[in-house]
Amino acid sequence: MNRARLKATIVLAGMFLLGGVTGAGAMRAFDDRELGAIMGGTPAEARRLFQLRALGRKLGLSPEQRARAAEILRQKRGECAGLDQQIWQRRARCRQQALDAIAELLTPEQRRRLEIYRRRLAERERLDGGT
Repeated sequence: MNRARLKATIVLAGMFLLGGVTGAGAMRAFDDRELGAIMGGTPAEARRLFQLRALGRKLGLSPEQRARAAEILRQKRGECAGLDQQIWQRRARCRQQALDAIAELLTPEQRRRLEIYRRRLAERERLDGGT
């Protein structure tokens, strides 16, 4: 009787473990597919979809609330993008001013390296699209 009970416990634990692994794998596949759909668009679109997804989870939004929240985010996109661009430009100017002040402290060789750094930074900012 003890042996039968042990076998039953082992089988039950194995089934439980297998169910957990299968469920985790299914959720991972679902999340990967959803993430792939989100990342297929522009960075701004991906940020908005991630924001909407986070709000939906944290607040427990219904499908109707999620749809309305998505519309609000779409309506505000232009206004926010304008602010983002202004902030980006101000930050770039501030960084340039700091680098200009630092350049005055440098030797000619260090200034040459600073210029290389500035070119790389400008290229990275160009590729990022200023966001």
